[in-house]
Amino acid sequence: MRVIDTALVNRGHDIEVQLQRPAPAAQLESVARGVPDVEIAESVSARRRQPRYGRRRISRRARRTRILLSGYPVGTQLLKLPLREGRWPISTESDAVVVSRQVQEACPVCARALKSREISRAETNVRVAGIVEEIGSPVIYAAFPTFENITGLGDASFGFTSKGPGRPPATRCRGARAGVSRQRGSLRVSSTQERVPRVARRAFRRRRRRHEDVALASAAVGAISLIATVSLGVLERGREIGVIRALGAKPRSVVSIFLVEGGAVAVAERNVFNRAGGIFFAQLLNGMAERQLLHVAVPLYVSRTGLVLLSSGVVLVVLGVWLSVTRILRMSVRDALAYE
Repeated sequence: MRVIDTALVNRGHDIEVQLQRPAPAAQLESVARGVPDVEIAESVSARRRQPRYGRRRISRRARRTRILLSGYPVGTQLLKLPLREGRWPISTESDAVVVSRQVQEACPVCARALKSREISRAETNVRVAGIVEEIGSPVIYAAFPTFENITGLGDASFGFTSKGPGRPPATRCRGARAGVSRQRGSLRVSSTQERVPRVARRAFRRRRRRHEDVALASAAVGAISLIATVSLGVLERGREIGVIRALGAKPRSVVSIFLVEGGAVAVAERNVFNRAGGIFFAQLLNGMAERQLLHVAVPLYVSRTGLVLLSSGVVLVVLGVWLSVTRILRMSVRDALAYE
């Protein structure tokens, strides 16, 4: 969820409106700026196409993949996707585009050039200047001049994005919908960026609970097994405790010896091996989520709650050792030497 929240912040806008029919960019931006508390508004264009990769060897799946071609205004303030490689095109480049990581993964050999067949059925060569990380479908981002060279749509936009302080995004989104409906008729999509995390949290909540239940059950079983092993080890060494006491050791010294030993075992078992294994499997799962689900970098986050639960196991082990040693210390030295 932190990765999803970060990806939404990188988008830059908090409202997105898409139309069923194109409209002049200036008119759409004027409607968007007429909504109260809208600070920045930018028109966007999009067309879903199937690129042509020339004679390059790529998989059949990649050749059948339809990629969204998205146009953005030159000098955009709302498109702030992080670059994985390369750079964003400058204003003087009319053939440079930026592709999402999904496009690169679909065709790794096409990292520098590809061909796109558009509605004019003319082939336009474009050059990939950079690769960005974004959650979603494969996208090619092109500035409006490049988008116009590819599509030939002229000054036609299919929606706009906006951002502003003050009122909640949902309220501004309703105002934008009303303004666009009065000017251009029906809409196709209107959404706020705050809706995406809410839907994602709802989808992940059930799976997360299952995983947490499994993790807590595993931790409980491991703690019980470790406490039982250490406690039985102390009880089986009852004669050894009797010998140590017969040699003059004080009860406090005996307790200290076994507490240090039990604590060392618990720390090595639960803190060293468990953390190393947890980090290894977490990185493995993060890599799978990065490659197959989100297609963005998924860093490793350490749960403070998990660290507290892990440390509580050490406390329980030490408590079990203390109770076992205290029980044997209540016996006389003779009874301890004869303990079975």
